[in-house]
Amino acid sequence: MFRKFMKLIKTPVEFVRDSYFFKCGYMGLNFKCDNLFVVSNLGQLNQAHSLIKKERFKNNFLLILYTSKNKVMPEIVKKNVDSGLFSSFAVFRLPNKPSQINIKNAIYINNSYRNIINTLKIKNLFIQSFERHYALLASYAKSKNIKVNLIEEGTGTYRYSTIHEFNRIFKESLSWKERKQMYCIKHLCFFKNIRPMLSIYHDYNTIYAAFPHLVPDFFTFRKKEYFFLYDNIKIGEDIRDIKLKYNITSNDIIFLNQRYKFTSLQCYAKSLLLLLSEFSLKYKCNVFIKLHPKDSEEFKVTLRNYLKKYKIRSIILIDFYGFTIEPLLIMVKPRFVLGMTSSGLIYSSLLSKTIQSATIYPILREKIDKELVEDLDGIGLDVNNDIFSDSDKHFEILSKFPSTKIISLMDEI
Repeated sequence: MFRKFMKLIKTPVEFVRDSYFFKCGYMGLNFKCDNLFVVSNLGQLNQAHSLIKKERFKNNFLLILYTSKNKVMPEIVKKNVDSGLFSSFAVFRLPNKPSQINIKNAIYINNSYRNIINTLKIKNLFIQSFERHYALLASYAKSKNIKVNLIEEGTGTYRYSTIHEFNRIFKESLSWKERKQMYCIKHLCFFKNIRPMLSIYHDYNTIYAAFPHLVPDFFTFRKKEYFFLYDNIKIGEDIRDIKLKYNITSNDIIFLNQRYKFTSLQCYAKSLLLLLSEFSLKYKCNVFIKLHPKDSEEFKVTLRNYLKKYKIRSIILIDFYGFTIEPLLIMVKPRFVLGMTSSGLIYSSLLSKTIQSATIYPILREKIDKELVEDLDGIGLDVNNDIFSDSDKHFEILSKFPSTKIISLMDEI
């Protein structure tokens, strides 16, 4: 502390320059645009592309966010940017874990966002998330009389029914260290500029959503418009190749896998395959498992070993990286789309009226829990129900959509 004080006295310019209160990420932007779109993954980029085409927006700039823990994703996004829709783009590296409540990181991010906004001179901001550091960006844009717009990104847009629900979940998610940082942000005046990250940004010019009638009441907006990414999608050759390679028909069932930390891959794989076998047996069809991009090789090997062990030939893994399921569903129109909490379940009804979607999460959770109890009893340990915390939260969101059937009992298959 004494050294910092002496630095302030002797070299005040250097002290200010090195202080985290003034640090920001400078990207050397020398560009002006009307519309700024902010994305962090390929799905968000596709949303932005689709909305620009639908609304015929011109003079658009793309900001790609990433952290040093995932340097692959920004490269994928850059390769897929449609240069006909964006005048230019820039990549901005956030500190690791940017959504954590960390004062130094929040100040750095906030300073950087302000620098970006002030340089680009935008009229409209388009974001796909409304919490944490995105709330900092949106709040500053609003203070500069910039129109802030929200583009739906999956079920997360509908996660909170009320502000009270957000506050409860927000506080429950914080570590002790984050709680101390939050107290400082709330009560110390010189952290006023980063207070928006403690709440939801909710004041929009336009909200673009696939289910406008389900947009939470605590959002304020001038208008909300129906917008669904896959309304006018073209079926690519890769999707046709997948259909032909696996011989998927409209009589078949597709299961959308997700990556959850259920402690034991073996328990999950075994429970999943035995349950899907019941569907295959009842409906006399094949069940295709659409693997998640983040599924590990270990999980794939585990599934294949169980399929071989139980001599199951009616369950087939779609091991094809880098495609989204929606175009395949449009093309095939399967008998059922099954999953745990995937957003693909709720969008199925918009893709085709003939597709039925159902979540098997309740019954699958029970089977996994039972398997874990049996395994852990043998070594004298108890099941930690925290392993279901993320999936339980996502299931709670999914249950808000009446178009997706909830299967809780074997008799309901």
